[in-house]
Amino acid sequence: KVARSVFSLAQAIPPNEGHILEEMLAISLSPPEYNSTRLHVLRLLRKQISAQLHDVVLGTDHTIALTSTTANVPLTIASNAKWPIRALLQLSSDKLVFPRGASRLITIQPGKTNQYSFFVRVRTSGDLPLKIKLTSPDGQLVFFDDKLTIRSTAVSSVALALTAGAIAYLLVWWLRSARRSRRPGRAPLKNDRRPQTHEIA
Repeated sequence: KVARSVFSLAQAIPPNEGHILEEMLAISLSPPEYNSTRLHVLRLLRKQISAQLHDVVLGTDHTIALTSTTANVPLTIASNAKWPIRALLQLSSDKLVFPRGASRLITIQPGKTNQYSFFVRVRTSGDLPLKIKLTSPDGQLVFFDDKLTIRSTAVSSVALALTAGAIAYLLVWWLRSARRSRRPGRAPLKNDRRPQTHEIA
């Protein structure tokens, strides 16, 4: 497991730093007679890997408001690392569409906040979950795996058309009902003489 983490991390950091990790890994795999040295280096390796992973964090607020059905979702990643980090940034959601792709390889600059954005299309309104995952370029070593909420107040053009159609239908129905209620009743005829009926005793 440590070896796999070293190989994955070596892809994310500068080559010279990656070589140092690989040399440390080789020492940790040395023969049993060097057991004390091997265990010491192995502990250093694990500590180094853990520190590298904790140096990179997601700085974006956990709720992002969108007022349009299409928009750029801004993401902020902060790094306390001593060197640039190459990583794979991946987004996923059942309620969002990513017309320009949901993943990309990025380079996170050290000692600063890095800004990125993904173009999305909203399928529905409400609170929509968005998963954000940052890994080594091979996808094996996870820097963070977080979740944001996209709060969408956008209404699609289809929904607007259906709503407008319903309002128009109700308006026409109301006008017809009002006209019918205003029509006067039939006036009795002035010379409306009904034939008289005589009873014969």
